[in-house]
Amino acid sequence: MGRDWAAYSLWCFSTWYWQLCWTILFSTKNMVLVPVLIRAGYSGIVFIPVTLYHFVVTFLRREDQAVKVRISYALGIFFSAAAWIDSVFVKGYTIHKWGYYPVAGFLHPVFLVFLSLLVLHAVYLLCTELSRTARFSVRHNQIKWVAGAIVAYTPASADFIVNYGASFYPFGFIFTFASFFMVTYAITKHRLLDITLIIRKTIVYSVVTGTLTVIYLGIVALFAHVFQGLTGYQTIFSSAIAAGLITVGFQPLRKRVQGFVDSKFFRQYVDREEKLYELSREVITHTTPESMAQALMRVLQESFHPKSGALYLKSREGTGYVPTAAWGDRPVGRMAEENALALYFADHPQPFVQEMPQNLGEPADTRNLPHKERNAA
Repeated sequence: MGRDWAAYSLWCFSTWYWQLCWTILFSTKNMVLVPVLIRAGYSGIVFIPVTLYHFVVTFLRREDQAVKVRISYALGIFFSAAAWIDSVFVKGYTIHKWGYYPVAGFLHPVFLVFLSLLVLHAVYLLCTELSRTARFSVRHNQIKWVAGAIVAYTPASADFIVNYGASFYPFGFIFTFASFFMVTYAITKHRLLDITLIIRKTIVYSVVTGTLTVIYLGIVALFAHVFQGLTGYQTIFSSAIAAGLITVGFQPLRKRVQGFVDSKFFRQYVDREEKLYELSREVITHTTPESMAQALMRVLQESFHPKSGALYLKSREGTGYVPTAAWGDRPVGRMAEENALALYFADHPQPFVQEMPQNLGEPADTRNLPHKERNAA
């Protein structure tokens, strides 16, 4: 889910950057600033279809399109660089009643073909995925709103006509507002993107940044006062020491704040990618099943914050299961190989126990019983 937000943020930033440059361009009277604004604006415009395509690919979880995303970014960098070369992407500008506007260079039509191919392929991927999902499902609605947002965005491309001699006012920004309004509605109504991710990260990093800022200023003030009293002038060592302490303490502080915030406000939220990455880093440093089990339990505890838990592994003798790692309540001791919990998991594909069996851990000699009788046992 984090990758979805990153790709969507890049799409939003590219659009915002284009509109910012064009707003200043239409209102400036500085002739020296006009070419700079045009080149800067187009260096951002070329990434709008790239980031849009990136967002669609990450939203649909189409890892098979990763190479195409990289190629599109490489071409975006190429077009962005070309925008700063005279007469290649743009060749001068025209003056209208409402302001200045660039004139297309010989590479501009190539960019339009590139833009059209990316947008059409993004729509194709959405339509293909839409045909595979159940109608009226949450996923179905999400895909429809994303496709609708792209369709609402495309009339903004009419602004390119002005690059080829038309004189009407470029009104494409209106359609971008409509497009992002549709995405915002899908986020709030159909859970398109996990808004709790942004809230959670904002709270955590705001607290961490605020705390470290206070610590930094306090250390700088303290050491500056001490060094000033000893040497007669403020030394840079105070800032260096403060920066070093903050660098060392940032990650532990972030983990503690994140654990506190998750336990109090986001118990239901788990950043799966982050936790899997954290678990992989933990596991590779251990060589025994017991130490790996401890690492696994630590990650589970920090993720779900349960009151108690235990992890059982098969004993070395091969007879039953023994508790390897636990926290909270004292776990049940050695369990027989065929016990109530093991039989429950054997009969239920969903690996969650809503009601814990009363005879947990007790032997259950039901191997030869029929299925219904075994369930009753």
